[in-house]
Order: sequence, then C-alpha cells, then structure tokens
Amino acid sequence: QNFPGGVLLVTHDEELLHKLATQLIVFKDGKAFHFLGTYQEFLEKEGWGEVEVKSEKKSKGDRKENKRKRAEIIQQRSKKLNPIKKRIETLEAEIMEKEESLEQNNKELETQTLDSDKTKDLFKVIGQTQIQIATLYEEMDQLINDMDKINEESDSLLNELDN
Repeated sequence: QNFPGGVLLVTHDEELLHKLATQLIVFKDGKAFHFLGTYQEFLEKEGWGEVEVKSEKKSKGDRKENKRKRAEIIQQRSKKLNPIKKRIETLEAEIMEKEESLEQNNKELETQTLDSDKTKDLFKVIGQTQIQIATLYEEMDQLINDMDKINEESDSLLNELDN
C-alpha cells in the first residue's frame, strides 16, 4: 500500500483485491477489459453475473460457528443413515440367502418328474421365495430412496452455510 509505483498483481484472492486494487483488468465471458476503480466498485457496477462473489471475509467467530454447524449437520446425517445402511446390509444378506435357496430348488426341480408331489411342493416354495426376494428388493429400494432424501437435505443445509 505504501509503494509509490504501480504493481501488476494476478490473483483470485478477493481479500487482496479489496485491499489493494485501484484498477482492474477483468477477464469475463471470454473477454478482457480495463476497469478504473476498486474491486468493490467493480462488484457494485459490473459484478460477475451469476457467479456469487463473497465480498466480505467472515470473522473467526463466524467461521467457527459455521464449522460447528457443518459438523452438526454431518453428525445428524450419519445418525440417520447408519441404521438404514445396517438394514440394507441385512437385506442384501437375506436376498443372497434366498437366491441361493431358489437356485438349489430350481436345480432340484430339474431332477423331479412332473407328476410327483415333491414337484408341486418345489413349485410352491420357488414361488414363495420369488415373492420374498421381490419384497426384500422393494424394501431395499425404499431405503435407498430414503438415504438419497437424507443426503439431499443435508447437502442443501451445507450449501446454505456456504452462501
């Protein structure tokens, strides 16, 4: 600030621009132009369009509070997601078990004659197992949707903190 001459400074550091810049060469929308004025004046008169520029540095207290809120949001997200993840793991194990059973019953069915009572029983078991597998997949699908919703809500809250 006390240097009597000119300085060419290339930076994206807005704090530095606010403190030092009295003229700018701005690269925007694929073009370069000269702006005679401070960075704050540029933001007020021209701006970056849809790009949001943080013109004020947050205080240490704000940053600490922001960090605390982020940690709380992440902790709440984990608290909600963990039981869902455990249930999905359980469902996956049940599905694998049912699919193995289904495969064994299908192989056994191949060895049976069409008229036997054993064949009829196997068809019933296979049908019930297929229904059970479909039901487990439906539950898992709903849980995945719930996880997505929780993640979206958490991400939205985290984005609000950033703005």
